[in-house]
Amino acid sequence: MKYLFLTFSFLLAVTLSGQHSSVKVSEREGADHYTFSLRSTDLTEEIMNDVFATVSEGKVEGRFAGLIRTTLDDGVELKMNTQRRTFEVSYAGEDQAALAHAKTLAASLQERLKSEHPR
Repeated sequence: MKYLFLTFSFLLAVTLSGQHSSVKVSEREGADHYTFSLRSTDLTEEIMNDVFATVSEGKVEGRFAGLIRTTLDDGVELKMNTQRRTFEVSYAGEDQAALAHAKTLAASLQERLKSEHPR
């Protein structure tokens, strides 16, 4: 009976620890650069691909696993890593319109993730 109780306790602990999820958001900005990164432990590859296709403004379509990066026409770089469950939007340069576009894409990415995967 003691072993049954210990086994049950162990399985319960493993199940509860497996349900923990976290989201980490980082945003850095300077006069000539901007970086936004987001990491979530509970995103699926399917959701990540859908969000990336939307945020990349049609430049990237299809299903990907691993790291994919693309640079938009104004120099804004988008990265997605399905293994690490991360997204990144970055820009380095003097163009204020491109800097504003990077910020808009970061906000769009966050909103799209909230609608695709509400907590």
